[in-house]
Amino acid sequence: MTATSHSAEPTPRTPADESRRESWTGEGDAVSVLACINAALSELRDRLPDDLLANLQDVARSASAVQARSSLQSSGLVASQADAIVRSAEMIEELERTRCELERAHQTAEQTAQDTELLANTIFERTCSALFVLKERACIACNRNALRLFGVSRDEVIGQYPGFLFTADPRGEDAPGAIFGYEAAMLHGHFCEESIRRRKNGEVFWCEITLSAFRVRGQDHLLAVVKDITRRKQVEEQLRLFAGVFDNIQEGVAILDRRGIIREANPAFERVSGRPPEEITDRPLQEVVNWSFEDLPRVLESVIAGEPWAGRMRIGDPCRRPKSFLVSFSPSLDARGDGSVIALFSDVTRIERTQRRLRRQVLHDPLTGLPNRRYCREQIQCLIQHSADAGSAFAVCFLDLDDFKHVNDSLGHKAGDQLLQIVARRLKKAVSQGVFVARFGGDEFAILIPDIDPLRIRIAEVADAVLKSLRRPFRLAGTQAFVGISMGVTIYPTHAGNVDTLLQNADVAMYSAKDSGKNQVCIFSDDLRAVAEDRHHTQSALRRALGDNQISIEYQPQVWTTTGRLAGCEALARWRNSAGQIISPTKFIPIAEQTGLITALGDFVLATTCRQAVAWRLAGCLPDRVAINLSPRQLRHPRFVERMEEILAETGVRPEWLELEITENAVMEDVQQSMRVMDRLAAMGIRLAIDDFGTGYSSLSYLKSFNIHCLKIDKSFVSDLPDDESALAIARSIVSLAKGRGLSVVAEGVETSPQYECLMEMGCDLIQGFIVSQPLTPAAFEAWSKDQPFSGALRFPVGNSSPFSFS
Repeated sequence: MTATSHSAEPTPRTPADESRRESWTGEGDAVSVLACINAALSELRDRLPDDLLANLQDVARSASAVQARSSLQSSGLVASQADAIVRSAEMIEELERTRCELERAHQTAEQTAQDTELLANTIFERTCSALFVLKERACIACNRNALRLFGVSRDEVIGQYPGFLFTADPRGEDAPGAIFGYEAAMLHGHFCEESIRRRKNGEVFWCEITLSAFRVRGQDHLLAVVKDITRRKQVEEQLRLFAGVFDNIQEGVAILDRRGIIREANPAFERVSGRPPEEITDRPLQEVVNWSFEDLPRVLESVIAGEPWAGRMRIGDPCRRPKSFLVSFSPSLDARGDGSVIALFSDVTRIERTQRRLRRQVLHDPLTGLPNRRYCREQIQCLIQHSADAGSAFAVCFLDLDDFKHVNDSLGHKAGDQLLQIVARRLKKAVSQGVFVARFGGDEFAILIPDIDPLRIRIAEVADAVLKSLRRPFRLAGTQAFVGISMGVTIYPTHAGNVDTLLQNADVAMYSAKDSGKNQVCIFSDDLRAVAEDRHHTQSALRRALGDNQISIEYQPQVWTTTGRLAGCEALARWRNSAGQIISPTKFIPIAEQTGLITALGDFVLATTCRQAVAWRLAGCLPDRVAINLSPRQLRHPRFVERMEEILAETGVRPEWLELEITENAVMEDVQQSMRVMDRLAAMGIRLAIDDFGTGYSSLSYLKSFNIHCLKIDKSFVSDLPDDESALAIARSIVSLAKGRGLSVVAEGVETSPQYECLMEMGCDLIQGFIVSQPLTPAAFEAWSKDQPFSGALRFPVGNSSPFSFS
């Protein structure tokens, strides 16, 4: 087919073609554009003859359209055909270039799409949040974080409605409000909430859920982004808690910068400063708080460096009684990392008042209001420090009321308390300014005299004033009472340099004053120190003696006055130390009483004597009873009766074989308690005797109430018989009193025949003393009791000879 046989004029562009081209370019779909271009090229090739196609290639390679037209016209084509061919060639060339460019763009787009998809997948999986993609309520995609967060597998999520995403209710989609978030996001395009969700294992956690709706190819989708905010919620809760504490704590808190400017303060601090909030923040602490703290800049500097500070400060208007605060400064770092200071103000005014009140209660005697023993010791320690620095001296005086017990027993404890109160007032009034007066307890008082002179004139003045003040009678219970006072004085630093030794020395001097006749003043000396040291040595040795079996018991017989027959004996403790020396009972018994060793000693005497009584009975030695002395401490012991029962059970002794001797003064120390103990002992079958009767201060009205069996006339009265009329009258009165109550009478310390004759004549029942026998060892007593050579009444021709003397 030749070119001349066809009309090859190209078809002109139609509006449809332009519209399609616009749609290509408008949509930007490279694949569609390429397809259209290829279709257009095919259409042009179909319209052109084969011989023209070759010419078109040449035209496409020609240098210009003019040359192409000339070349075509020289081939026999008319001008219109040549122009049509040239335009077609130009169009084909343009389409070819466009196709090549689009093919390259398509390849680039495909590579970009692959890179984008890879990037999207990486972001989807690597993001810290849990991601879910939903379509028509079914999950079509999720990342690994989503599976980990909810503890589920991919098979349990993909293709399913993730109800756990929208509610913590185990009922899932059926739970109220379970689809609210989903519908809200689909309706408005976005929804966000913070709420609790539940993992598959039941564990709940806080999360932030963001739902975003989007469309892909005309279909609605939902992207769910879930963040675990449990830790943040915990922090927020802590912050809320801290904020609540900050606002409601009773202590004032202020946050300061390094210059002392207040950045923040709580309501309690507003009360501390007495200012409204607008006058507190951004102001220096020194201007806000009404106090005197010139050292604050230096303190803040050290606190910023890491050294906390605390102290007590007085804050407030002096005219309105400032309050006391415990103030502390602590270093801190703010959000910017800058140094700041936390100032804490704790009102301790009430605590200080309570402490002062409690200190007064602790350091003062409730009865008299005077400082007590503890306060006195503290004051002595302060005087030691002051005197050591000043090179001065002071005196410690111990005072003990004479005959106070007599007042207490005769007038009652209420009167005794009243007496102590009056004495306290008189002592305070008698001493000069600066002299310290305290009550040590009981009827003991102490006086501290500071800054004494070398001649001790001030001590004499104070002592004289004290004695005079107590010399006047005391009006008690409607009657007058008189008491004296014994005072012991020791001097710092002459006699001692510490509190304990000073108190010991004053105590020793006070007892020396009592021993010298009472109502006297005695100043401590080296001789008294020796006595005290000897007493201490005796105490230590006695403690060892009780453990080393150095204490033994001897027994002094008691006989009937009228027949001379053996009635019983009295158990007497004897101490022979490790060196073989005999320690007198008059020496170690008082020390045992003072130190409390008398309880152990008395327990030993009781148990040993009870065992001996049983042994004598088995050997045929038959004293009717064995008398045992009780100390006041034993009588006051709360378990004495129980211990007595234990000894009876342990030794097998019968109660009626025993007679317990209790001194008159021991009974009168606490009459009611003594009567209760005596009643219980008597109910057990034990005989009771009042020892040293007539030497104490017992009231005869009490005597009728005592459950006793015997009275013992003290040897101080017996020794003066029969010549001393007073002693004779007292002895006769005791015997008469005893007979009136149906009690037996024992006279101790009988040594001469005239004494014996006198006692027998007045009706005394029993006697004991050297006229009968000295105290005997258990074996000697047993032998003595078997060898009595007499019967009937005692008759001695002369002097001290006695048929009962053991040889």
